[in-house]
Amino acid sequence: MNKIFYLTGMHSSGTSLTSNYLQHCDIAMMGTAPIDFLGEDKKFRIISHKILKDSNVHRYDKNPFNPDALKPTDNTKDLMQNQIVSNLTVVRDKNWGWKAPINSLCIWKWIPLLSNCVNGNHEIHIVLIFRHPAEVIKSFYRRKSRKDVKYMAVQGGDPYTNLEHVWSNYYQSVLDFHKQYEDYKFTIIQTRDMIQNPELLTNALGVKQVGIDGVIDKNRFKPEKKFLFRTSR
Repeated sequence: MNKIFYLTGMHSSGTSLTSNYLQHCDIAMMGTAPIDFLGEDKKFRIISHKILKDSNVHRYDKNPFNPDALKPTDNTKDLMQNQIVSNLTVVRDKNWGWKAPINSLCIWKWIPLLSNCVNGNHEIHIVLIFRHPAEVIKSFYRRKSRKDVKYMAVQGGDPYTNLEHVWSNYYQSVLDFHKQYEDYKFTIIQTRDMIQNPELLTNALGVKQVGIDGVIDKNRFKPEKKFLFRTSR
């Protein structure tokens, strides 16, 4: 049975790194799109952003995420289904999947539709990439655009705490989905553990392992001791 991997995780957590590594493990993580530095299928990414835009949900909102707020238009639903069917046609007998941080929020719409499209002929595996919020914060403020950083501040309160709330929303969304739909295979792995022992990931997914040296930059994930985890609600 072919496998479909739905890769989730907070921004700056290592989802791109993981997606690019899985691509080297003969998983078509970019589907029908050319490989880009984000390790994403651009078509899926555009549609996911439409889901959030249709629903008036901002991906960096600090308020608790409510999956019931996701209300894609009929046009967006058609785009979702067409993209899934297109990928199933192109990849045929390959293991494939797609990655995007906002998969963590859009999982409530993508996975049920994906299940209907494959009708049990594929094994759907949800993969959650975990990284400590202190490291996410440092990476986010170092690498994200000025517009994204500004949004953290305009929501009011401390922008670092706001980002911790966003971090919590992303992970809680996936965990809540898994709790409600336990039939799907589910793997959660810490980025640092995967870098040190990539077989932890490949064994969990049941795919071939390749050497990680030369595929990813291990120096990008050094421990950060300056921040403390202080999220409270």
